[in-house]
Amino acid sequence: MKKCFGFLLTLIFICCGGQGPSYAQNPVDNPSQVPALTPHPVSPGPVTTDDEIIADLNLDAPGLEKVKAAIQTGDIPAAQAAYLDYRRTASPAKWKITPADEPAAPTETDDPVGDAICKHLLSNRYFRLGSPPPAQIDVGKDFNWKYNPLPPSDPAYTSLWAAMMDRTPWWDDLAKAYWQTRNEKYAVEWVTELRDFARKNPVPPGTTGMWAPPSLWVSLDVGIRMSDPWPNAYYHFLNSPSFTPADNWLYLKLVRDHAIRLLTGLKVSPDRSGNWVILECSGLYTAGVLFPELREAAAWRQFAVDRMLLEMKRMVPPDGFEAELTPGYHMTVAKGFRSSLELAKLNKLPISEAFQSKVIAMYRALVLVMDQEGNDVPTNDSTLINARYEAKTGLEIADDPLLEWAASGGKSGTAPPDSTMLPYAGFYAMRGGWKPNDLFLFFRAGPPGIGHEHQDMLEITLNAWGKTLLFDAGRYTYDQSDWRRFSNGTASHNTIIVDGKWQHRPKNKVPVPPVSNPWVTTPLFDYVAATYDAGYQQSVYKAQQYDPQRWVGEVDKSVSHTRRVLFLRPYYALVLDTLDGTGDHTFDAHFHMDAPAAHLDLATQAAF
Repeated sequence: MKKCFGFLLTLIFICCGGQGPSYAQNPVDNPSQVPALTPHPVSPGPVTTDDEIIADLNLDAPGLEKVKAAIQTGDIPAAQAAYLDYRRTASPAKWKITPADEPAAPTETDDPVGDAICKHLLSNRYFRLGSPPPAQIDVGKDFNWKYNPLPPSDPAYTSLWAAMMDRTPWWDDLAKAYWQTRNEKYAVEWVTELRDFARKNPVPPGTTGMWAPPSLWVSLDVGIRMSDPWPNAYYHFLNSPSFTPADNWLYLKLVRDHAIRLLTGLKVSPDRSGNWVILECSGLYTAGVLFPELREAAAWRQFAVDRMLLEMKRMVPPDGFEAELTPGYHMTVAKGFRSSLELAKLNKLPISEAFQSKVIAMYRALVLVMDQEGNDVPTNDSTLINARYEAKTGLEIADDPLLEWAASGGKSGTAPPDSTMLPYAGFYAMRGGWKPNDLFLFFRAGPPGIGHEHQDMLEITLNAWGKTLLFDAGRYTYDQSDWRRFSNGTASHNTIIVDGKWQHRPKNKVPVPPVSNPWVTTPLFDYVAATYDAGYQQSVYKAQQYDPQRWVGEVDKSVSHTRRVLFLRPYYALVLDTLDGTGDHTFDAHFHMDAPAAHLDLATQAAF
């Protein structure tokens, strides 16, 4: 079989010219007219029992004397009342807000978003799942916690509808409505939903790993809601007269259910890594910090911190970019670490300097590969992330000259070089300068990532004159459509397919070594080269969740693709593609342009 090779030369020239609780009480508008919530026995309710909570409470902790006395006499209602008083007045635990922060007087007369929630009309912005249904989603009079607008047979069906319901993001809006208006109807709605959640959604028996039987106890969602929306709502409604001692006791049981669910899942999978693990740890740590009177709380905190430190070593290499190599999930992980760090500082709990340093390194990594507008290329399953905005939040943790430069728009701090790279991620950012109109070229030439990977080795993206010219479309909705398959595949990225087949690399495991690609950056030019040789395979559509495809036939490794990128500052980029191998093959070089007026010269194959 004869040796064959081909090459494709691409010259990119940029000229220098410019260019309501209907199942409880009916909501009312006057807080003074809100009737007291009727007793609401929770059945089957939380898995944690009264006896387990009593055994787990450290009754010798300062402030729990009345709780201890009531329990010793067997008066559980009195113990619940004393415990609520303790949580309101004596608990040493601190959250990012406290009931004392509540405005002394209403700042708004009504809240349309809160009113809609009281009618069980949830905004589609909570779901963020591609083509949305109507602006408000009716989850029913009886509050359907497992609502999904589409049947599983629909290509646009996604199980993430359930995930968004699981995470209760609208509780933040209910809390905001309550504090702004002081209208008790919002507290009534939250308490009713809390009871309803407990009654309808106990932890399924035998639930251990990441997944759970059809329920609201998938470990990721448990970690997310315990990290923020649940404690945030709790501290907003803690002083509400509608939040009774029995409700506070119920919330405590649910916190323990959450913590045990998270701890069990983490212990079962000690080798698992990724954003799920960090959010699970964050939720477990939050439970341990906010309820220190539970005897298990210290162990929860210690386990969570130890696991997060281990995951930092596994998932965040020296260049600071999280191993999923997906900017959106990179920030998900950074914020999971960050929330635990901030909670530790707020509650004066020990946490290592290495922990803080690694979080700062993650914020820095975003800046090093951002474009002149501050955006990171949404490679893999990423949304658009603005590193300048994130740098401002990073500075709340610690001072850093690079983050200061990014956050200030270059007015202070220390700028990075015009062109930068991350050796473990294999991300290359080439720039004509840092002015908004300067050229920006991104080249991806590293591992696929440990999750959320796209088949896009050697892709380039290009911005110039404040305009995206060659783009990476980023994440498509996690549905089971052929569009999801296409968005993940080679054909949707600015690289090459061979014989109609796509690149097919499995996700990598961590850790991975730094790339060994040649890289030169000078005041006159940047140069980088890399090779894809993991083979091409046929992808066909198969309707299934998350990854709706199957790979057929053998992986063809008879052809390799080398891409060399020469960026001649400040206006030219030269891209040389070489295909080496044996046999006869066809190739397609894809360049996805964000330019509806672009046209192709068929004679020269040049696009204008």
